[in-house]
Amino acid sequence: MTRVPLPTSRPGGAYVEQPRGFDLLALPGLRKFVRWRYARLVLQLPLLVLAVFVIVDGFTGRQLAPRNLATTATWLHYRGLIVVAIALAGNAFCGACPLMLTRGPANFVKRRLRLDVAWPTALRSKWLAGALLLAVFYAYEAFNLWASPWLSAWLAVAYFAGAFAIDALFPAGTFCRYVCP
Repeated sequence: MTRVPLPTSRPGGAYVEQPRGFDLLALPGLRKFVRWRYARLVLQLPLLVLAVFVIVDGFTGRQLAPRNLATTATWLHYRGLIVVAIALAGNAFCGACPLMLTRGPANFVKRRLRLDVAWPTALRSKWLAGALLLAVFYAYEAFNLWASPWLSAWLAVAYFAGAFAIDALFPAGTFCRYVCP
């Protein structure tokens, strides 16, 4: 491990040498991939395909929770994946979020209808996102979402519809910035 002097001073003005951290972008090919124009799309497409499978299976598949992708993938696997991914990569995981794919169609609708409404100042914080997250947690227990593939599919549709509607009405990125938990 190489030591690089960083401008961290001790009392008396002497610099302390600190070890240089691990640079993830130093891995072969990763920096080039991240800078590639379509990298985000390549990461979003598998999650979009999974979301489509969840929605279709939730509406048309067996309505037995352990045998349906809408409940097992959503409430067991994907939720755990999000926790681990955010713990390891922070908000970089948001780059693979399939809900961001609604921005293109939302911008098209916004241009056609000439919509451009400012997001309310009172909602410019993460309090709304926290409240919505608590509402999903409450709905999870109150309506047994874990046991209902049909309701789980409707929740996924509601997320996509909400992301589309908010980004069509308000400036791009408003859903991610103020609504997404």
